[in-house]
Amino acid sequence: RKEAELQNILRRAEQNVSEARQFALKGFILDLLSVMDSFDQGMALTEKADPALAEGMKLTHQQMVNTLEKYGVSILDPVGEPFNPQSHEALTMQPSEECPPNHIIAVVQKGYRLHDRVIRPAKVIISKPA
Repeated sequence: RKEAELQNILRRAEQNVSEARQFALKGFILDLLSVMDSFDQGMALTEKADPALAEGMKLTHQQMVNTLEKYGVSILDPVGEPFNPQSHEALTMQPSEECPPNHIIAVVQKGYRLHDRVIRPAKVIISKPA
C-alpha cells in the first residue's frame, strides 16, 4: 500500500511540474491579448484609410499570431459554429434566418486557447429563431 501511495505521489508531482511548464506564460499571454485586440481594431480602421499601412499591419499581425502559436496559443474565432459554453461567452441573441438556432453569427472579441485550455473565451452573438 505504501509503495502504491508513493507511486501516486510521484505521478501527481510529475503532472504538476508538466502543467506548470505548459502554463508558465499564461499571465504574460493574457496581458498580450489586449494588445492583439487593439491591433485587430487598428487593422479594421486602416484597411479603408491606407492600403499600404493596412498591408504592413497585416504582416505584423501575422508575425504576432505565429509567435503565439509557437508557444501553444491558438485563436478562437468561431463564426458559424454551434455555441459551446466551455469556449464561448454569449453576449446577446439575435434572430437570424441564415444561421440555425444556437450558432454563432458574430464574434465581438476573439477567444484564445493555451495548449488544451481556454484562457479567454470568445465573446459572441448567438442566433435564435426568427
